[in-house]
Parts: sequence; structure tokens; C-alpha cells
Amino acid sequence: MPAALAEAARLGRDGRDLLAAIAIGYDVALRIAAARRFTDAMSFASGQWTGFGAAAAVGWLRHLPIPQLAHAMAIAGAEAPQNLPQGDCRASSVKGSSPWSTVAAMFALDRAQYGMTGSIDMLDRDHAYDIAAIIAGLGDRWLITETYLKPYAACRYTHPVIDAVLKLLADRSDDEPISRIQIDIFPEARKLPNETAPKSLEGAQFSVPFAAALAAVRGAEAFRPLRPESLADETVIALAEKVEVRYPTDLGGHFPNSTPARVTMMLGQRQAMADVPLPLGDANNPMGQSAIETKFRDLAGDMLSPSECDSLIQAVTMLKQDKLSPLLKCLNAH
Repeated sequence: MPAALAEAARLGRDGRDLLAAIAIGYDVALRIAAARRFTDAMSFASGQWTGFGAAAAVGWLRHLPIPQLAHAMAIAGAEAPQNLPQGDCRASSVKGSSPWSTVAAMFALDRAQYGMTGSIDMLDRDHAYDIAAIIAGLGDRWLITETYLKPYAACRYTHPVIDAVLKLLADRSDDEPISRIQIDIFPEARKLPNETAPKSLEGAQFSVPFAAALAAVRGAEAFRPLRPESLADETVIALAEKVEVRYPTDLGGHFPNSTPARVTMMLGQRQAMADVPLPLGDANNPMGQSAIETKFRDLAGDMLSPSECDSLIQAVTMLKQDKLSPLLKCLNAH
């Protein structure tokens, strides 16, 4: 979205062109991502495939000839950050290196326009991709309609856990202390660092125990946004150390189509359990418009006044009326 928005503004394109470019970018990137042959050694970092979509979106806005666009996408895909699976002490970057993947795509477009070529057969490898799946329903099935929105600023893997914790807390009495939390989650979540006392916001975002504890102690608002002071919250850290994470076989085979989790909590003298097969924000359990706007207001509250939030929301709705200038005016004001 940032790449398409910047390019649409630079080229003087209208709101519908911007929305079309975003839809095209999502479709290309998600088709390639979903068609990969999964292996135990695979990294699910989104930076490995977002570059394909960024190149497609911006290339479409530039009206690049198809051969140039194909080479740009190939270069972007080849030069995206690899984000290989890493150990418990991993050092990563924002959202699986999606920003650097986008940077690689923008340079790939410029280079393709000047004649540089890429391996345009890179997706034609049956051992690496389900080739037929990449183009199945192309033009009829738009994958942007099947994406999820995050109500919490944390890894998607943690979201069913947060939902389950919040559900259990809704039925908890004030005099019921939390003595233990047991989390059953899909096996792919085993790749997360899961630090109980993370030293960085990224470490917190990629920790199932910390997310569960933070939700239990501070509620959903603690994730909108996730703040540095949470890292030093001794009550949260103490509870995170009482969290047990398990990866049972009955929750295997669902990812990436769903991210199920089951949370069992000891509340005083009783045990309570909540099962979340589809977290809030999933395409099959979507957030409503008011929930999306509430999330935006929570995240923007430190920077924008309520009236400025209203203006920005209104400007986004005007994109469908072919008006991009109100959105650019709001963004340029800050």
C-alpha cells in the first residue's frame, strides 16, 4: 500500500487507480505465497513474497509493458530478503522484512525499465510451487477479499491466544487469581522465539506467552499499540513465566488457512477453557467497520486529534469516488 500510494501520488493517478493497484498487488503476492510447496525448513516471513506484489502494483500504475513487468517481478522475487528460519536468539526486522522487500521491488522496477532482466521462469518450478494454483481463478477470485485484519499489534500466531484469554477474562470474577495458563496452538507456532521476558517490542510481538500474559493483565488496549513500557511490566512478566505452550497434533494441518488455539486457565479454584478456531480479523471472522475505525483511532491517538482521525477516515472512503487528493492532503499535513 505505501508503494502504490506514493506512486499514484507521483503520477497524478486517481483514487480508483490506487485501489485497483492495491488489489492487483495483493492478488499477485498472495497467489505466489499460497502456491509455495511447504517444507519444515521453510520460512513464512512475508518479506519473501511481498516484493512480487509491490512490483506488480507499481508496474501497473506505470503502465509497464508486460515483458518489463515480468522481469521486474522476477528481480524483486530473487532479491527479496531471505529470512531463513532462525533460532531462539534470532534478529529479524519489521514484519518479516516486508519493507526491504518493497525497497527491492522499487529498484527492480527501475532496473527493468532500463533493460535489466531477471529469471522470469522462477515460478515455473513444480518442486517449489504449485504452478496451477498461481493462476487458478485469476481475474475471478480476488485474494484481497480473503485477507485478515489484525485487531492487535502482534504476530498473527498470537491472535487466537489473545482472543481466548480475553474471552476467559470476561467470565472471571475479581477475586479469582490467575495461577497458570496452558496454551495449545498449531505446530507452526513452534518457530516463534516465545520469550517470557522480551527485550524488544519485536520480541514481544513474536511471543505467545508474553502476549497471553499482557492480554490477561492489561487487556486488548495494551496491543493498540504495543508500548515499550509493557516490556518492563513485572506483573506481566511474572504471569508469562507461568504460561505453558504445547503443540498438539489435533491442531496440526490447519495453517495457513487458519490459526487455531486453545487456552486453559486456572482461575482461583477452578479451571476454564476457551477454544478459538478463527481469531477476530480472519476473513471468516471479520472485524466490522466500526471495529476497524476504533483500531485506527487507538493507534493514531498519539499523533492525530479526533477531528483529524475523522478527516482521514472520510478521505479513505472518498477513494471509491475517484478522489485521491483529500487523502494526500491529510497525509501531507503530517
